[in-house]
Amino acid sequence: MNTGISVRVLHASRYDRSWNYPALAAPYWRFYWNSEGVARVVACGRTIPIDPREAFLIPPDTQFSSQSDGAIDHFFVHFTVRGLGFDVRPGVYRLPHGQLLAPLVETLRTDPPHCSGIALAALAQLPPHAQIPAPADPVVQRAVRFVERNLHRPVTAAEFARACGTGERSLRRRFVAAIGRTPAAFATLRRVEHACILLHFTAGSIDDIAHATGFCDRYHLTRVFRRLRGMGPAAFRRIALETNPTDRPPAESAPTFP
Repeated sequence: MNTGISVRVLHASRYDRSWNYPALAAPYWRFYWNSEGVARVVACGRTIPIDPREAFLIPPDTQFSSQSDGAIDHFFVHFTVRGLGFDVRPGVYRLPHGQLLAPLVETLRTDPPHCSGIALAALAQLPPHAQIPAPADPVVQRAVRFVERNLHRPVTAAEFARACGTGERSLRRRFVAAIGRTPAAFATLRRVEHACILLHFTAGSIDDIAHATGFCDRYHLTRVFRRLRGMGPAAFRRIALETNPTDRPPAESAPTFP
C-alpha cells in the first residue's frame, strides 16, 4: 500500500433502520459494517450476505443495491482517496473484521467524523485481484494530475499538451491507450464526479455547483450529467440524500472538495 495516500472523510455515521435501496452507485468509496440484523448487497449479478463478522469496502461507481429484513444496526463511512497508486475494479470486497479493523470500527460509535483510520485500514486489506495498475506512462500520469488540479474549469487540448510537455496528438494517443478515453472526456467525467460529491455533501445550489465545476450554467451541467450518469443532478441529489442523509452545512459555508 502506498504510504503517500490521503483520505477525505465525506460522511460517517450509524443508524438503526431498514436498508432497502435499489441503486447506490456514486463516485466515492463506501465502508460498511452491520453489527446486528440481516442484510444483503446485490452487485455484479451476485447476492452477498452482510455478515457481522466481516466489514465491506465498495469502490466508487460500483453498481449495487442493498436489502435488509427489518431494521439493522448499520455503520458506514463515505470517503475519497488520493495517491492510491492503482485503480480498483468495481465490486463488493469482504474485509475480515479482526484484529486490525475491530478497534477502528469502535470509532464509529464514539467519534464518526474522524474515521480516516478506518478508510486507510480497509484500503490496506483490498485483495490483489481488486487492483488495476495505474498507467505507467509518465505523460499520462501528469495529465491525470493536471485534471485533478483543475476540476473547477474546462481544460483545452492545448493546455493539456503544454502541461504535459508533449504535442496534442501524442497526448491524445497515449492517453487513450492507457485510460481508454480522450483527455477531454476523462476531464469531463471527473468534473461530473466532483459535482456528484458537492451535490450530496454540500448545500450549494445546482447553479453554484455548475459554476464550481466549470459548466456554463445548471442546464449545461444537467445535460452532461444526464448523459454520463443516466439522471439529472437534482435526481442524483434526492436519491443520495434519501439513501444516506447527512447534516450538510448551509450553502454559504459549504466546503469544497479539491
